[in-house]
Amino acid sequence: MLELFEHFGSAILAVSAVVLRRLFQILFFPLRMVGRFFRLIGRFAASSFRNVAGGQRYFTGRLARSLRTLFKTLFTHPASFFPVLFYYIGRGLKQYKKLARYLLLLGAPAAAAVLLLFTVRYYGSRALALRLTWQGEVLGYVHSENEYLQARQAAVERLTSGGGDRELAWDSLPEAEEFSELIPKNRFISVRDLSERLAARSTLKTVQACGVYIDGEFLCAVPNESDARRVFRTFLTENSVGDGEGITSFVEQIDYVQGLYPENDAVIWDARDLAELLASARENDVYYTVQEGDTPVSVAEAYSLTLAQLGRLNPALAGADSLTPGARLLVYKADDYLTVKTVLTEISNVDTDYETVEIPTDVMYLGATRTVIDGVKGYDQVTKLVTLVNGERVSEEEVSRITVKEPVPARVQVGTRALDSGYYQPPTSLGGILLWPAIGPDRINSDYEWRWGKLHAAIDIGSTVGTSLGKTVIAAAEGTVVISGVHSSYGYYVRIDHGNGMETLYAHCLENSLLVNVGDHVYAGQPIAQVGQTGFATGPHLHFEVIINGSRVDPKPYLGLTR
Repeated sequence: MLELFEHFGSAILAVSAVVLRRLFQILFFPLRMVGRFFRLIGRFAASSFRNVAGGQRYFTGRLARSLRTLFKTLFTHPASFFPVLFYYIGRGLKQYKKLARYLLLLGAPAAAAVLLLFTVRYYGSRALALRLTWQGEVLGYVHSENEYLQARQAAVERLTSGGGDRELAWDSLPEAEEFSELIPKNRFISVRDLSERLAARSTLKTVQACGVYIDGEFLCAVPNESDARRVFRTFLTENSVGDGEGITSFVEQIDYVQGLYPENDAVIWDARDLAELLASARENDVYYTVQEGDTPVSVAEAYSLTLAQLGRLNPALAGADSLTPGARLLVYKADDYLTVKTVLTEISNVDTDYETVEIPTDVMYLGATRTVIDGVKGYDQVTKLVTLVNGERVSEEEVSRITVKEPVPARVQVGTRALDSGYYQPPTSLGGILLWPAIGPDRINSDYEWRWGKLHAAIDIGSTVGTSLGKTVIAAAEGTVVISGVHSSYGYYVRIDHGNGMETLYAHCLENSLLVNVGDHVYAGQPIAQVGQTGFATGPHLHFEVIINGSRVDPKPYLGLTR
């Protein structure tokens, strides 16, 4: 087995060597030929320099005498010029065989290269064409019969622009004879030019005019192009928006084609008729003003449209699920011939939100926050390109944004101090915004209800196990102390203003346990007193009130408790 692999490897190496040798021979063959050519030139040059001293004058003198004889023969005996020319050429070749051989070696490749270049350029500038003639007149050259048929069809379309018998128009065109011919490429004519030549030779009556085409569709023909262009310029000016500040153009492609058109009133229009047609087509659009509660579905159903059709009529909707009351929706579009597009530059100031930087602090309890520096919004100057189609805003593109005023970040202290282990956290089934106002007491002894003939507009908080006396009372939210003192009924109590019309009140506190004074700023969870039995109280508990805009309300929803 090993011997087999050795033989196989030797065979591969031998074949590879042969292939490489042949490849190098092929690659270096042109180089060897070029080398031989230059060596030949070198030998001729060396031989010439060796003989230049002795033979240059002799050769030059004989050449001058031969040329004089040729010119003399040309003017005195013209018929004998070529025989004399060939005689001298023969003598020169016999006498200077070596020189002739060298010149032939040098001139033959150059002559072949010139001939090849001439041939390539000649045939490269020509192509096989179909020559079309009619009654001995050449109508033109086209690439194929298919172009000829296209030209006939275009001529028929031209002759029947305003309606007419297409078969009669086809038969009125000349039948061209077809011949194949090699011609220069610049002699080909376009299908449009050929159609003009065919229409000009039609038996139907035609007139020279300017055809107006909108997106390739024929609209009419006007006696001259300047009138047609003036009508469209006027229409564009009258239907532009933005007080001329934007760039206004037509969405459709408008072409003005000079040529022959049927001479009838259905095709050849006056410029005034064209202007009236363009203006009248825009008077029948139907718009709907969106009312409160309208949706794209309800508007589409009201006007027997699908959502897709309503979207095509109003591109600005772009799949929106809701509508803005007061907006105008296009629900029926007349057969407009033209759509006016206006691109405006819109510059506006846009607010930029500020960031909030949180500063942890263990001075405040968890959940408590305090704004140290208020944030200030900045604003950017935004430049947009707004596109209006027939006066309706369809798209906008932001092209630049310059920051005019940088936003100032807000700095807020966030409490990290944990509440005591005995703190009771009630469920938040109603999304309470206030903390449970005591640490230790965990039940409501008396609810917000009528009792003893009057409304108990608070809740009394006590302990399930043991006594509440001396337990810590905390601020239910951040605020400012507005009352800290003694009342005949409340006993020792504290009242805190939390802003936005909300206040809380903590009553029946332990004597001399108040920890805050009027004007102090307190944080959510900050101790403010201790539970006591001062004032009109039957036992130790915390009397807790929530006051909204001066009226006492049930505190339980604000604590996250069900009613």
